[in-house]
Amino acid sequence: MKNILRFLILVSLFFALNNCTKNEIEFYTISGKIVENNTNNGAGNAKLEIRTYKIVPSYNILGGSGYSGSTIEKLLTTTDQNGNFSVLMTKNDDIKGVTIMCVEDGNYEIKIKDFLVKDFQNILVKVDKFETLKIIVKNVNPFNANDKIEFGAPSQYLIKRENFGILNETVIDYYGNTKQINTWIGTNVNSELTYKVQYNFTRPLEIYKTKNGIKSFINTGQDPLIRNQLNTYNIDY
Repeated sequence: MKNILRFLILVSLFFALNNCTKNEIEFYTISGKIVENNTNNGAGNAKLEIRTYKIVPSYNILGGSGYSGSTIEKLLTTTDQNGNFSVLMTKNDDIKGVTIMCVEDGNYEIKIKDFLVKDFQNILVKVDKFETLKIIVKNVNPFNANDKIEFGAPSQYLIKRENFGILNETVIDYYGNTKQINTWIGTNVNSELTYKVQYNFTRPLEIYKTKNGIKSFINTGQDPLIRNQLNTYNIDY
């Protein structure tokens, strides 16, 4: 009988403590909307990283001091089809603000945005929308093995590279890694490069080609991108 009574007391104490702990946890509701620059359309299915932070002293090797943000809690979420988002994050007296940024998925780009504790709801953040641009490079009039073509990358977001002919040149970067560059030498060139670029991208592609030892520069404009579809640009030389 005593053992049963002791067991019942322990079970009651467990649930009492558990309920007390749950009731003591409080949350911030962090909500708002992500919209595209220039159009103000909601950025649907944008992947977000949201962090709460506190302010801590910071120091550098030169002896200077200051303050910087230190992450308390981090979570990932995705906006709905209209660009809205809402999350719960643990309340903490040390929290001084929240940081919102887009996860780099090639669809949207956002500078890091900071908001103070009092501004956690009805947050409005503008992002740059990206479209898909495929550049096809072909040597359609080969002369000899010294044929050369090169051009500057239209964006830092190269998402795919396919070489069906000769592989393009490579370089060794600062960290010792091999990196492909947009330069091809030889007659068997047939490559496709797919980029994510801002939807209003109109920067000319600066193309240099060499045939029969003669180097020429081609400054060609880029047609306006068609939204929400694959845009293709051909470099035939």
